[in-house]
Amino acid sequence: MRTVGRYEICGLLGRGGMGAVYKARLPELGKMVALKVLRPEETLEAVVGMEELTRRFRREARIMAALRHPHIAQVWDYAEEDAPHFSMEYLCGNLGALMGETYRAEARTRRIAPDRAAAFAAQTLQALARLHHAGLLHRDVKPFNIMLTDADRVKLIDFGLSRLRGETGRARATAMATGALASDDADDGAMPGTIKVGTPFYTAPEQEADPAAADRRADLYSVGVMLFRMLFGALPSDGGARPGQPARVPEGEMPDALAAGWNEFFARALARDPAERFADAGAMLAALDARVAEWRGALDAVCRLSEEELFGAGADAAGQRGARPRATPAKVRAAEAAAAFGTDGLGRPLRGGGREFRVSASGETVLDLSTGLEWERAGTPYAVPREEAEGWAASRDAARLGGGAGWRLPTTPELLTLVGARPDLDGLCLDPVFDAARRRLWSADRKSFTASWYLDVSLGFAAFQDDTCHLHARCVRTAEES
Repeated sequence: MRTVGRYEICGLLGRGGMGAVYKARLPELGKMVALKVLRPEETLEAVVGMEELTRRFRREARIMAALRHPHIAQVWDYAEEDAPHFSMEYLCGNLGALMGETYRAEARTRRIAPDRAAAFAAQTLQALARLHHAGLLHRDVKPFNIMLTDADRVKLIDFGLSRLRGETGRARATAMATGALASDDADDGAMPGTIKVGTPFYTAPEQEADPAAADRRADLYSVGVMLFRMLFGALPSDGGARPGQPARVPEGEMPDALAAGWNEFFARALARDPAERFADAGAMLAALDARVAEWRGALDAVCRLSEEELFGAGADAAGQRGARPRATPAKVRAAEAAAAFGTDGLGRPLRGGGREFRVSASGETVLDLSTGLEWERAGTPYAVPREEAEGWAASRDAARLGGGAGWRLPTTPELLTLVGARPDLDGLCLDPVFDAARRRLWSADRKSFTASWYLDVSLGFAAFQDDTCHLHARCVRTAEES
């Protein structure tokens, strides 16, 4: 097995101009880590020089190791054996993958319900408040730099473009790993307007024009773009805003009674003039908390309307799903998933299904009358790796959960029957039948020998994940089994 220093390399997580991030194992403990290794592209090494790149790489590790905060990823060690590298806590999920972002940044993404989207933004602001308190600017806040724990907690990563207040030096081309044109973090004003720092679409206008002049409000602008896209599945420029005009809620994406307050919030968060934005992360966080509280109050009134009044007459009725979904586990490659599961490019079912749930007298199980599937109402008490999910299913069957037999892990098509017509807005007005904390559920379907499919219930999409990742399991059986 290939090694870097004392770590065994298990797989590639991501690659850029500066090097790569690997899933790695610490053999002595069997512990999985994310290992960032400095292996720059030849052109970048030729322009910047390995000595300077190593200095920057070591500096990034020191910054992350020094910042102790629950929403900033921790660096555990640094070494230069084989190649400069540092290890971090290994997290399977990130916000970019959850949203369905690709290198086509302008493409539509999945929407996230306001409560959850606001929570991600709030935790990012808390991390930035700590960073800014230390005199640091991040300068590349974007969904793929927001890692997510099993409990849906934010961990900010990638400090390769960060800048310490008052730092100066020569401008150089670096940090190509972010996918952006970038100078070093020192004296970016040496060539104002010609070298850019950050990622297109998420970068504040003043940071694009003159990176050295940007302050902490540029990081806040990036959080505003990120929150807008989480809520509406589009970048602010695609949401109906004209150049020079504040971004607005895209028409038809949210009931008018809920949209007004968000328009006011984004007018400040995404103001082109930094002086018109929130002064600091604390001020933006307070405004976001107030906006969410107002939104919840407005939601109470909106939820008194019928589903037809909210979303139009095309809402699916219960019990209209077709034939019973496949129950036998299968191996499905990523390229085959859309056809095998009946999903779109973002892993969402092409037909939103009607569901007719009936909770059992014991409260342990739920029968879906539209499919004939009986579900475990809760699931594993903890997020678990795939192998442990299989063990859970076997234990539920042995215990004859709900007085029946035949309990197993569901296939992906079976899991997709849990997704309603509007998964991004499902449950806003309805009490959830299932435990909402168990958002990601293992499927019985495999993608490869080391990865399996799962369903994100709250966003309504199917995707695959490494078998060592921790997700929940919820068992199913056909109602006729006994």
